[in-house]
Amino acid sequence: MLAYLLWASRGWPLIHDAPLMHYIAWLIDQGGVPYRDAFDMNLPGVYLLHMAVLRVGGAGDVAWRLFDLGWLAVTCGVLAVYCRRIGEGWGPAAAALLFAVYHLSGGAWHAGQRDYLLCLFLLLGAWGVARGTEQPGPGAFAWGGMCPPPGDKPHRYVFTLHALGVDRLDIPDDATAALASFMVNANALAKASFTATYGRPG
Repeated sequence: MLAYLLWASRGWPLIHDAPLMHYIAWLIDQGGVPYRDAFDMNLPGVYLLHMAVLRVGGAGDVAWRLFDLGWLAVTCGVLAVYCRRIGEGWGPAAAALLFAVYHLSGGAWHAGQRDYLLCLFLLLGAWGVARGTEQPGPGAFAWGGMCPPPGDKPHRYVFTLHALGVDRLDIPDDATAALASFMVNANALAKASFTATYGRPG
C-alpha cells in the first residue's frame, strides 16, 4: 500500500497553504519584511523552510514534492528510533509505516502543511525528554532529585501509589522508565496521589 501511495503522490502539485508560504518566503528573500510587507499569521520558521526549498530546488512542484518526501522519510526515521525505546520487533517499523500511510493517503493538500512539519520537532522534543528521564543523575535533563535552589519558592512533588492487578510486572531488570510506567498503568486497578512541597531557605 505504501508503495502505491508513494507512486500516486509523485504528481502532487503545490497547493493549499504552500503557495502562500512560498510567496512570502520569496518576498523575504527579495528583502521584504514579514508581517509588514506581507501579513500572515504564521511564525518565521515556516518561511525559513520554504525559503530553503526555493533556494535549493526552485519554485516548482518537483522541488516541493522532493522536500515533502524527504521530510516524511526523516520524520518516519525519528519515529522508528523513538518507538524502539519502548517496543521491539515490528512495532517501531509499523509506527513509521502507519505515519507514512496516513500522510500520503491524505492527498496533495497534506504536503508540507505546518502541523505535518511540526511533527518532526515534536518527536525530537519528546525523545529528548524521554531520554532525560530514563537516565537520572545530577546532570539529567529532567530530573535532579528534590533539591530546589536556595531561596526559590517551594517546589511541588506529586507521589502516586498504584494498586496493581498482578503480583509482579513482567519487565526486564534494565527496563526503561517509559516501559515500566506503561506496564504499571496497564495493570493498575486504582491509584492515589498526594502532593508535597519542599523549599530551601535562601
